[in-house]
Amino acid sequence: MPRVGAAFLLPKAALEKTFTPSRRKVTLGELGEIKETFGVSLQAIMYRAHGLGLVSDRQLRAFRETIKAKGWVVEEPVAYAGHERAARFRRLLHYAVAAGIMDAARAAELAGVTAEALEKEIGEIF
Repeated sequence: MPRVGAAFLLPKAALEKTFTPSRRKVTLGELGEIKETFGVSLQAIMYRAHGLGLVSDRQLRAFRETIKAKGWVVEEPVAYAGHERAARFRRLLHYAVAAGIMDAARAAELAGVTAEALEKEIGEIF
């Protein structure tokens, strides 16, 4: 993963929360949580952490050897469930209702929720 893409997909601050203190041992479970949050491979996570100095050369090498020995190079042991949500579309609907471009009932229909649920989600309009 190129450095610009890596920085965009795996922000330094987010990785520091998991990998601090630096160079401590990291569990597969912790890597799985990051994968679930950011939707990137375990390998990408480890390479990014290594690039930031959060894991040592030895840890990265041990990780690579493990995934190769266990056959996890192509199919990782932690699946990505893909719980993604179209936040931008929802924000645009909120804007349309707030600006009077669309009424709450039509926006709710597009969002697939009740008008009451959408109005509660939007809250007060200032």
